[in-house]
Amino acid sequence: MRLLFLVVFLYTTPLFAQDVLINKYRNGGQNLIDTVEVLVVRDNFDLRGYVLRDFATSTNSFNADSVSSGSYRFANTSLWQRVPAGTLLVLSLTNGMVQKLGDTVISVGLKNTAYFIETGRFDIAADDMVMIKRPNAAITGTEGNVHAFCTGPIVSANISGIVPLLSTFQVAAATTNPFAVPSNLKGDTTDYNGNQAGTAPQARFGIANNPANQRFLDSLRRVRTSVQDDKQTGISRVVIAPQPTSSDCTVNFRLDAAGAVSIALVDMLGNRREIYTQNHSAEDQSLRLLLSDVAIGTYFLAIKAGNVEWREKVVIGK
Repeated sequence: MRLLFLVVFLYTTPLFAQDVLINKYRNGGQNLIDTVEVLVVRDNFDLRGYVLRDFATSTNSFNADSVSSGSYRFANTSLWQRVPAGTLLVLSLTNGMVQKLGDTVISVGLKNTAYFIETGRFDIAADDMVMIKRPNAAITGTEGNVHAFCTGPIVSANISGIVPLLSTFQVAAATTNPFAVPSNLKGDTTDYNGNQAGTAPQARFGIANNPANQRFLDSLRRVRTSVQDDKQTGISRVVIAPQPTSSDCTVNFRLDAAGAVSIALVDMLGNRREIYTQNHSAEDQSLRLLLSDVAIGTYFLAIKAGNVEWREKVVIGK
């Protein structure tokens, strides 16, 4: 009976423990933008020093070689210090500023030097592999792999020994099927190893790939634990109303520790205008902001407390 229990346990346990995974990516080509979506599995995970790299030196020239074609190292910044489980990181080949969708999605440009350190030329190709590597591993080669995802008819010798590796023989062609997406059949980490993937003409970043993937995200988010840090003030439950707004709006949010709160309006070009600063106690907040002198358009309302900044989109019309 004990032997049977052990066999069942080994069979049903995920094949590998995982901290972070590649949830999908896009070969931008000439008309779109190379983008990688990373899923954080371990709660309060420290991403500082980890490396995201690709391997193709040009279209259809994949080579798991000892020469780095292009990479981005997660910088030593508080944004990457304690990332909650179930967070999706949408990392595009731009210099875009940090944008947060609640506590589940962080979008930021890989070329934003405040959050990434660039090496070489990162350029996802039709036949390529995207890999996350550990901080203490060399950027070159494949040692230190945390998770890799490859597309195209890649020679098996080039990827031999890389585990965990998600792969598909389909090509992530920028003109037809630019998205590389896991099949997500089980809704756990085993979906991210082997040939359980494909390419697609369309996919959306910042959301689950399918219902099984959504169940996996939900399971990760349910195990989150709060971290108390005297240097960090928490902001949560942000709601802006009405949307769209015109001359004024009300901002509701929760402040976990007393301190100074500042609010800025950031336009789509990254121009920042401070519109509010005041000390607040630790409780639910409701602030009325006057926006009558702000031009029509789409902005981000950046709410900062301590070392944390939360951004929510706000549309201003007249």
